[in-house]
Amino acid sequence: MTTINTNTLTRWMLAPLLGLFLIAAGCSQSTEDQAEDTYEETRDAAADARDSAADTTEGAMDTLHDAWETVADFTAEQRDRFTSTMRNAYDGMQERAQNLRSDSDGVSDDVRENFEKASEAFNERMEKVGDASADAWDTTKEKTGEAWQNLVEAYEAMRDEASSN
Repeated sequence: MTTINTNTLTRWMLAPLLGLFLIAAGCSQSTEDQAEDTYEETRDAAADARDSAADTTEGAMDTLHDAWETVADFTAEQRDRFTSTMRNAYDGMQERAQNLRSDSDGVSDDVRENFEKASEAFNERMEKVGDASADAWDTTKEKTGEAWQNLVEAYEAMRDEASSN
């Protein structure tokens, strides 16, 4: 029978343990590096998201302003396209307004009421669009444009007040 020296046995047992320790120490440093990289990537992604949200808000306002520009020259024969374009723009504004109302307690009752009144006035004008004769089309369209502009201004006031609080 072979006798194993205690030193030899200790070396055989410690060698794998030492290897595991060195691997763990290397992983620990690697994990710290990965955590730091992940933190930096997350921070950068958050900054990009903020920039994108600002661009989206500006883009959304451009869309609201452009909606009228798109239909301003429509004729009575283009009434259906006029109506669908303005309804789509209106629905988008209402969705954004709902988000402002639900996400922010910083919008005063006066500003909310002003938006609701402007919204009702726009809807009333849109109802008249469907009933307008060809002779009354230009006047109806002009008054609808004014109602739209008032609605956009009321929305902007609500958005500005919500963002300032």
